Amino acid sequence: MNETFVVNKQHLQGVFITPEILKGKNHGILFIHGLTGHKESSYQYAKGLAKMGYISFLFDMRGHGESDGDIHIITQKDFLDDALAAYDYLTGVEWVDKDNISIVGSSSGGHLATLVSTKRKVKNLVMRAPADYPNEVFDKSPMENGADNPKVMEWRKKVAIEDKRYKNLN
Repeated sequence: MNETFVVNKQHLQGVFITPEILKGKNHGILFIHGLTGHKESSYQYAKGLAKMGYISFLFDMRGHGESDGDIHIITQKDFLDDALAAYDYLTGVEWVDKDNISIVGSSSGGHLATLVSTKRKVKNLVMRAPADYPNEVFDKSPMENGADNPKVMEWRKKVAIEDKRYKNLN
């Protein structure tokens, strides 16, 4: 089922992938794609989960896929607003168990999934190759603060060196 919801006057596109037979309240799973990704990248997982009775909601963040917005000016905070709105949309559906919501986040979607879990009730959190960002760039576009930015890469290296498991990065 294709869905449209609005965040800050921009239309976001989502899709529910459901079991063939819905039974009362069902476990809901929100998929959050990574930077430059799109909802279709998780279809195969959601379809497999539907066969096991789960309801999945996949959506395109602003500036991605079929959703409105310019990826070059949208900030990580804007993407968090998108993910929170998608969570709220999922939990607003009558056949979803609001006390049984999981999130699957890929790359920067994994980063967003952890942030959503601090603001909403999340039963399970799955992160696929999660990205990390310094707090100072949260209000800036990740397009200019990702792997191409030397300051971000230096921060990531510093964090890894402080984590004693990474001894050979000096």
